[in-house]
Amino acid sequence: MNKIKIKNIILDLGGVILDTDFKKSIVAFSSLGINFQEIATFDFWEELNAFGSYSLNDFADTIRKYTDVQVTNRQIEVAWTALLGDFNPQRMALLKMLSQNYSLYLFSNTDAIHTKTFEEKCRMQMHHELRDYFKKTFYSQDIKLRKPNVTAFQKVIQLADIVPAETLFIDDKLENVQAARKAGLYAHHHQTELSQLDIIRLINNL
Repeated sequence: MNKIKIKNIILDLGGVILDTDFKKSIVAFSSLGINFQEIATFDFWEELNAFGSYSLNDFADTIRKYTDVQVTNRQIEVAWTALLGDFNPQRMALLKMLSQNYSLYLFSNTDAIHTKTFEEKCRMQMHHELRDYFKKTFYSQDIKLRKPNVTAFQKVIQLADIVPAETLFIDDKLENVQAARKAGLYAHHHQTELSQLDIIRLINNL
């Protein structure tokens, strides 16, 4: 049997590289008099754009329309980005080590508001651009596709010009892992903190 040769690793951002806590945004919106869970319906996201390519102004206007609460764009931005945690130096060092032997890619379901904030966080906290850790970064608002759509993975494979059978995908959501496998990728459901040794063992056991 031929040994599998992994050359590429695609990583999710939230829940894998960056800790996130959606409850923090819910609480932040609540302090503004907004029940975000109540307004964040299918119609709400459909009106904006399911891929996350809406602007802060579009997002804020839609929230004001659905709630009739008069809050500023900045207040909404702070509440929406409250869910984003800080960058962990150990994880970022792990990315640097992995990049010596593998081509690393980032694939995240996100939006322009969150992207601006977490890229600024990385710059401030790690003194590096987030893109410096990866060969390429793929955001849903840019490729106009979201996980767990299998087509989204096929698009990333095409844009990265990589071979699925030589690629490992790591994500904290099982539905995304399952979709990645359908696209021909090896995939790992991330549930606990991974060390470099853990990832090497994971690759060796494929």
